[in-house]
Amino acid sequence: MGLSVKIYQNYTKTEDEDNYDFEACVVTEEWNDRIKNLVIGGLYKAEKMTRTISYSCSYHNDFRRLLCEMLGYEKDEWLGEKSKINSETPFFEFFEFADNEGCMDFETSRELHKDFLIYHTKFFELYKDLGDFVLDQYDLWLETFELGKENGVVVYG
Repeated sequence: MGLSVKIYQNYTKTEDEDNYDFEACVVTEEWNDRIKNLVIGGLYKAEKMTRTISYSCSYHNDFRRLLCEMLGYEKDEWLGEKSKINSETPFFEFFEFADNEGCMDFETSRELHKDFLIYHTKFFELYKDLGDFVLDQYDLWLETFELGKENGVVVYG
């Protein structure tokens, strides 16, 4: 099982249970703020869908570890009980989110897009020796949240 991310843009709520593109959801109630512009459990139809990220969940955790280390934390200090991050930490919504399902609305995308822009140069300087795949993934996340911030929803599935 892997992570697959799609962005739906220009969406509207629908009652048609047989013809919708995504359902607004998060894995835990703590993350309801990620979709505050959607009705939890609501069904939505979108004008446009773009598929961006597709890789293993284990790689997603590796990628988040790189972000964590770039910010000066130990590699797993974003995880669970030993987490040292908080809502003021860059990429907070990215760290504190399931790697298998859920949605992030345009406001969350706007915040994450800003973080990915701010840290772009630093990430590329620190991790240039890890190769194009790692650097390309950073750019894909930047693109994902750029699309998501324009009346979009980023959907993990």
